[in-house]
Amino acid sequence: MTYIETKNLLLRPVEIGDAANLAEALNDFEVARNLKNVPTPCRPKDVLAWLGRTVHDRSRDNIAFIIEVEPMKLGGLIDFGKTERGVNIGYWLKKQYWGKGHMSDALRAALDWYFLEDDRDFIVSDIFEDNFASRKLQANLGFEEVGTCQFNCQTRGETVTAVDTVLTRQAIGIFGGRAMLKLATDRIYLRPPQVDDAAAVTAALSRYEVAKDMAYVPHPYTLEDAETWLAKQPQISPPYQQKFAIFTHEDQFCGMTGFTEREGFPRSAIICIEIFGAKA
Repeated sequence: MTYIETKNLLLRPVEIGDAANLAEALNDFEVARNLKNVPTPCRPKDVLAWLGRTVHDRSRDNIAFIIEVEPMKLGGLIDFGKTERGVNIGYWLKKQYWGKGHMSDALRAALDWYFLEDDRDFIVSDIFEDNFASRKLQANLGFEEVGTCQFNCQTRGETVTAVDTVLTRQAIGIFGGRAMLKLATDRIYLRPPQVDDAAAVTAALSRYEVAKDMAYVPHPYTLEDAETWLAKQPQISPPYQQKFAIFTHEDQFCGMTGFTEREGFPRSAIICIEIFGAKA
């Protein structure tokens, strides 16, 4: 399961259990008036059909993230979905969090994650013409307005003009270190390594039974060696270069894993997987 973290918030995949909280948030007229397909009133059962499809798929082209501005509290939503124009990104934020930079932070992180794949050249969106705050936000992120279209807004009970927008890989400038990718299973989680991990990495690689199976590990392995290597590791890299530190959910360091592009081979042909474990 993919989690995306920034300094101030967490993006986590939606779950079926989010239905009631989503419906409650979408009953705010000021939020729902800028969205296309929100019934009035919005009930949990209205959300469940969409949740079922999204939770079942969870591909990069069809996934939704809950925005947690405060731990364990629903603050908003970002979703990706396929359309005739391409993959579309949509989003909304609860009114209490407006005007504090949270939506900009969340969108930058989500877009960094989306463009990690090499074949993602652009993403599209559409914003109601009178949603000036969202239009300004997208302009600041590098989206270009390319046309208009018409949508029926259920909440307003009328047809609304929307602005079609597009964001290209070149316009956003990915791999800027704005977000931290986090992957999780029931037992462990993975995140990009940080300089703060130096002591744990040193302790692991100072053990012969671990280091003997690793290439390019000096002996003895020092804290300075770990800090130097970790300082070079970006928080978000292309998939064929990404490294991860492995932790239990109790935040105990277990080891490292990652991908390295082998010199002389196309990156799509061979990926070397490096892994070591911090043995007890």
